[in-house]
Amino acid sequence: MQKCTNFNPAAAGFFMRIIFCFGMVFCSLTFGAQSLLHRWEGTYVGTLEVYSQDPSPRAQVPVRLCIKNLKKDSVWQYLMAYGKPDEPGYMEKNYQIIFANKRYILDEGDGILIPMTHFGNCLFDFYTLCHNDEKTYMQSNLCEVEHGSLSFNLAGGPLTPMTKKEITEENSEPMTLETYPFTFYQSVVLKKQP
Repeated sequence: MQKCTNFNPAAAGFFMRIIFCFGMVFCSLTFGAQSLLHRWEGTYVGTLEVYSQDPSPRAQVPVRLCIKNLKKDSVWQYLMAYGKPDEPGYMEKNYQIIFANKRYILDEGDGILIPMTHFGNCLFDFYTLCHNDEKTYMQSNLCEVEHGSLSFNLAGGPLTPMTKKEITEENSEPMTLETYPFTFYQSVVLKKQP
């Protein structure tokens, strides 16, 4: 029987720490996404500020958001109500957020599925709407801003460049820089209710 004569306890400890770190990273990637919406479950209220090309809000609307787990670790109700139920203009958006294959998808119903990207404590989406040959881009994010609060932001504008500039840098391929206007913005900080 051959003896192991070159055993180094310091090297073994180093490798064990590396294996432990990789295990922690794997666990955070696997379970971190699921815990995000679990942390967010509950009812939130706030006042949505609506902007339209002016620095001051054009309107302020009371908002209520409910996030509720419907199917363990995979489907959550995402219900956002705008206004007051007994007043004109009241609107509910009753969606679902689906977590599958390590990805989030906002299901608006009628086959409308919008992929969401999870970065840090936020979910982001970006999409365009086309109507009468005019394209509008929209970007939204829902973020945990502090314990017990979420922020929701929606912004967009026409997908028609305001400016276009060719950029040539030494030792690289030429690029084109296009700028786009923001023509609307909505923002709310939502406080969790007891």
